[in-house]
Amino acid sequence: MIRFDNYLFVLLLNVVPIFIYYYYFHKLKIKNKSIFTSIYCSVIVILSMTFPLEIAPGHIYDLRTIPWVVAFFYGGFPAGLITTIVMAIYRYMIGYNEGLMVTFIIVLLTLPILYFAIKKFNQAKSHIKKLLIICLTLLFPISIDLIATSFFTNKITLIFVVYLYLSHIVTLIISIYLIESLSYQERKKEHMQQTERIRLIGEMAASVAHEIRNPLTVVKGYTHLLKESSNITSKQQEMLSLMSSELVRAENIINDYLSLARTNEGTKEQINLGKLLKKVEELMSPYALLNNVKIYNQVQTPCIIEAGQDEILQLFINMIKNAIEAIEYTGEVVISEKITENYIRINITDNGKGMSEEELNRLGTPFYSTKTQGTGIGTMVCFNIIHHLNGKIKIKSKVKKGTTCSVYLPIVSK
Repeated sequence: MIRFDNYLFVLLLNVVPIFIYYYYFHKLKIKNKSIFTSIYCSVIVILSMTFPLEIAPGHIYDLRTIPWVVAFFYGGFPAGLITTIVMAIYRYMIGYNEGLMVTFIIVLLTLPILYFAIKKFNQAKSHIKKLLIICLTLLFPISIDLIATSFFTNKITLIFVVYLYLSHIVTLIISIYLIESLSYQERKKEHMQQTERIRLIGEMAASVAHEIRNPLTVVKGYTHLLKESSNITSKQQEMLSLMSSELVRAENIINDYLSLARTNEGTKEQINLGKLLKKVEELMSPYALLNNVKIYNQVQTPCIIEAGQDEILQLFINMIKNAIEAIEYTGEVVISEKITENYIRINITDNGKGMSEEELNRLGTPFYSTKTQGTGIGTMVCFNIIHHLNGKIKIKSKVKKGTTCSVYLPIVSK
């Protein structure tokens, strides 16, 4: 007789670690998420195998397949392989019998399916599509298990088959729903905190900008007058030139801070992104030439997006400027595009110094910059504009190999 309370206990073994992970460990700045995910899923695998379901007297079954599959999809193939090794070792410790042989058959036949399913999962945008991919993948090892088990036992009944599939699918749906919803809430919370920081910085900048700009204007004026004077030495002329350049830099920093104070509530219009990027290329070419950098604009698709002319111009000018400044001696910046569903993806790739994983994680946070004299405000402005346009940004980088910034923007028409 199948006991419902027995299933509830096994369900809790799968669900409770998810809550523990997202409330205590997910917030930690763990460098290698793959290893941590494999440890987390391996613990659930061991618990599932230690406390199995009793389908019938003398016949037990567990839900180890669920954390095993989750390890592959949410931790990547390396995390899945580590979990697989842990599962195989623990199953061997339980006993060397036909059950161990079934486990090895399932693993060997399912690994190729998982390899291709993970690629589809990473490309999926909606939670429903992700869940469907995992559920369809899970049916494969369950079916292999059912077929293999039928060779070793005569206890396969219709009730057993229905219970086997339902227990796995229901547990998986609950687990994936919790993972996706808790991770979404965590991302939403982080974004709200980031937005609040930006708002406070912008308000502070707006309140003091006027008072700072007035004395700066006066100092700039007198510095210019002194430079025009004929009775100053060449050393004094050099010092005044340095003062002028630093005053200009101070004004630029103030302007960056003020851009955070803008609410981005200006009028949106339909913009041909191909033409706009051509204009950005023309604007940034002289600056690139001064830095021994070539810009290659490969964008050909005339996509129409909805945005403010000034903000979208500022976005790509800032991003291309950052790419140019990341190149230390000579190099190139390549601008390319790709249509993905309802988005256009603009890739800005440079062959500069690149960034470490720690630098990537801190990118876009207040007052953090990879440049010696940078404030990080320009990058924050870019992130803010992308969010306002209902887009998203992904950054891939390797130290001494270069960086690729991918900006996804919603398309109005092609």
